[in-house]
Amino acid sequence: MNKRTLTKRTSLVGYALLILQTFLIFLWLLLGLRDQYISTWTNYLNDQSPYTLYLNNIPPTKKDEILAYLNQVSHQKNFLLVRKENNDDLFNIGVMGTPKTIDVQLSFGGQSLLDKSKINKVLQSSNPNASIGQANGTINQLAPISSFWFSPLITVSKLESLVKNEDTLRGSYQLVGVNDKQTYDNIINQLHKITDIEKSDFTFIQSGSASNGDLLKDSIILGIILTSCGLLASFLIVFLNNLKEYGNLILLGWSKKDILFKIFKPYLVILSLTALFLCVFSTIFNLRFPLSFITLGIKTGIVTSFIFSLTFFCAASLVIISKNIALIKGYYPKKLIYSFFFGFYLLLTSVVIGTCLYIDQPAKSISETATQAHQWHTVSKMEVLASMDSGNDSVRSYADTSSKINRDFYDLYRHYANKDGVYFVNSFYASKTYIEQMTDGYKEMPSHPFTILTASPNYLKTINFTLSNQVLKATQNGIRVIYLPDNISGAEKRKTISYIKESMQEGIRSSDISTKFTRSRKFKFITYYPQKSIFLWNNTPQEPTLNNSPIIYVASPENFSFVEIGNLFASGLGGSFKFKDSAVRKQVLSPDNLSKYHLADNKLNFATVQQYIDGVQKSLWQTLAIFGLVIILLIILLILLVGVLAFTYKKLNYETLLIKQFLGFSFRQLYTLPLIMISTINGGALLIILISHSKIGVLIEILNLILQLLIFYLALKTHFAQKMIERN
Repeated sequence: MNKRTLTKRTSLVGYALLILQTFLIFLWLLLGLRDQYISTWTNYLNDQSPYTLYLNNIPPTKKDEILAYLNQVSHQKNFLLVRKENNDDLFNIGVMGTPKTIDVQLSFGGQSLLDKSKINKVLQSSNPNASIGQANGTINQLAPISSFWFSPLITVSKLESLVKNEDTLRGSYQLVGVNDKQTYDNIINQLHKITDIEKSDFTFIQSGSASNGDLLKDSIILGIILTSCGLLASFLIVFLNNLKEYGNLILLGWSKKDILFKIFKPYLVILSLTALFLCVFSTIFNLRFPLSFITLGIKTGIVTSFIFSLTFFCAASLVIISKNIALIKGYYPKKLIYSFFFGFYLLLTSVVIGTCLYIDQPAKSISETATQAHQWHTVSKMEVLASMDSGNDSVRSYADTSSKINRDFYDLYRHYANKDGVYFVNSFYASKTYIEQMTDGYKEMPSHPFTILTASPNYLKTINFTLSNQVLKATQNGIRVIYLPDNISGAEKRKTISYIKESMQEGIRSSDISTKFTRSRKFKFITYYPQKSIFLWNNTPQEPTLNNSPIIYVASPENFSFVEIGNLFASGLGGSFKFKDSAVRKQVLSPDNLSKYHLADNKLNFATVQQYIDGVQKSLWQTLAIFGLVIILLIILLILLVGVLAFTYKKLNYETLLIKQFLGFSFRQLYTLPLIMISTINGGALLIILISHSKIGVLIEILNLILQLLIFYLALKTHFAQKMIERN
């Protein structure tokens, strides 16, 4: 056999898998480089900021006074006030003060991003919207900021401009250059005098943000693992099928090193060319960071070479460990081959288990939403807020109880609160677990689970819950009218009233949007006698849908607090702002009204209850489909592996099996070892899934085991695996 014949043995599938893997590794490293770039901006000046100021719930009337004071003191004390806002697609840095004594230089990948002259350009510009970077439009851009693939737009602007764009003072402010606690304390004391807010409120943050894991990076890692598994399986097939031929080559004077290098070489060439192409291509499109992308191309080649070499030489150990005489005689290293199959099979099965456990939650949620759709059929045509954009309001302003977005929604609802078909309704279910967890959080706590139905008078009218004129007048005067069912009495009633009063006043601040209730804090409790079941808006299937004795809070704009105002723009079934049908919603949320109440930019998207549930189900089905596809691919790999195992076991034990078959051994007796491996590993997988209470996982694993045993049987009876390998 000549070298050309050996070269032809290399699989085209292997080439394709290697190119795909190189691209995935490049993309994974690129996302890592992006994270470093974003981190560079996130950590900007952190090493020079021992003190941080937190502005929470500042009254709107004090905003200008606070900004004026901070501007004055930052110039007097020669420090830079810095606030950073990361809104996914925009990273905005607001600056105020002077950088005279501060090192504000920032670099990445050998390229300067910011320096003192650029910061001074922003601070000294007469244009209030001046910025470094083009987030405020090119007309306001004083200098560009180098962009980076997959990163948000970066802009540095005046702090006043950032506050205006974010529509809130709420945030963290780094005092860059303030190194003594006395200066920090003096600033807090002055802010306390201006706002009458507790000093401690300026020293800690009262809201935060959470980021979801990077699904793209996780998907890429999974892709790298799967391509590695595919390459390993490909090489195992090649080496197993050609061990005897390698022995013939050794007789012709070839060394094992020559044989393996000849197989390895074309892969190495393709890997290098692919990495070089990606390096050149990415550098051309990112000329501002040439060093970073040249390094990225080199890293791609190194990482891919390492992973590929590890995969290749794992499979090649079949040749390396075998003695020359064994290869010449066609003897196979059985223990090593069995170990390979066992390890590879165990790895794939472990990934199947993990994926099954992961998709159990969306599968469970699909079942729950289907149940919910059935339970909520009576209100299926009512409309709820499905989604909205932040528009000109920042996401952080949602949590600012005095922000413009809170005010706009409150003004809109207050104007239409008495219109038929415009409802404020939601419910809160206090489960036994909640009561146990919150016992120490309140002075008194009810002993039994309960539901509080919060509803506007016009909604209560639709369910035939009659309110007297006296009650309606009380709610309009800002009194919180609470109806308690007659089955709550004695000590339980006392504890319930205590809990309601305490919980409904919790967190109210002077900086909140003022209502008659927040000023008076008055309650009125009335006992009612339940006559029929009332539909509850509890939005999880585990909570009761109907109850004939809920606690009812009669909600009106006058007795709202920041909680109810914030719930006006809460999306989903738990949101409070609801409409009878699309006709009413179109009247209230007409283009003119949306513009009047400054909500046109927020793109409010309302949907019927049925449409919302259908949308949730669709999203869950998509998630299930993605991970279902992963499971299918894994099971296909396992099935192929079982087919190859069947052929390999038969080939390694051909003479022994022939004799046993002649002596009348059954199929189970002939193939005891591989059947034990398949059954034991899958039995263990099934046990783990059962312990984890994954219903869908049990079904998948049982199906997986049946398919594997069926393929194993057919492969041996039809010689399918042998034909498949011979065509490779």
